[in-house]
Amino acid sequence: MLVNSSTEASSTATMMTQGKNKSLGKDDFMKLLVAQLEHQDPMEPMKGTDFTAQLAQFSTVEQLYNMSDTLQGIKSGNTDLYASMAVNMIGKQVEAQGNEVHLTNAGSSTITFELAGNAANVSINITDADGNTVFTLKESDMKAGRNEVLWNGFNLEGKKAAEGTYYYDIKATDMDGKDIGSTYFTTGTISGINYENSNIFVTIGNTKVPLNTIKEIKQGI
Repeated sequence: MLVNSSTEASSTATMMTQGKNKSLGKDDFMKLLVAQLEHQDPMEPMKGTDFTAQLAQFSTVEQLYNMSDTLQGIKSGNTDLYASMAVNMIGKQVEAQGNEVHLTNAGSSTITFELAGNAANVSINITDADGNTVFTLKESDMKAGRNEVLWNGFNLEGKKAAEGTYYYDIKATDMDGKDIGSTYFTTGTISGINYENSNIFVTIGNTKVPLNTIKEIKQGI
């Protein structure tokens, strides 16, 4: 009994994918092509042009898979390069996205942030790890873009705050009282490197920061 090539190919594709929930790969594509040749009607064989077209399709599929493998290799190589760079950054002082304030024996710390627009009033609330307000800085007439404010390390009682890690939050408004967005930055020394799900994190103070959020390497210690 003769079997129509397209019907057989469809049946083969169904058996290859049934229960697997996956897309056809280049090996599957070749099996389909072979199945078509094996079960074609001798009275109506596949035309040369059709065969050439299917070979061209197979070649395209194979090239796409090879390209995917190449890109994966490049990604892996870049990850290794970034990991090596991260290790060399241990002990360096950097600036990255984050809202930590690291108070040292020097007794003061610079808070760096960016404003989305000109601000008439800026309130910087500094808290401890439990969320308790330690000090509040009030500023006015700050320009859009990067800004720096120095916290002298004193608390609300006028005493020196203990050395350690604090956190800050910004409330900025324009002349009409409308909120202005802000981006926070933290400055600190990298003390360690972490790898999670192919992502690289550096440890600054008590926080793990993605390597790609580091904006500036300031100096060594």
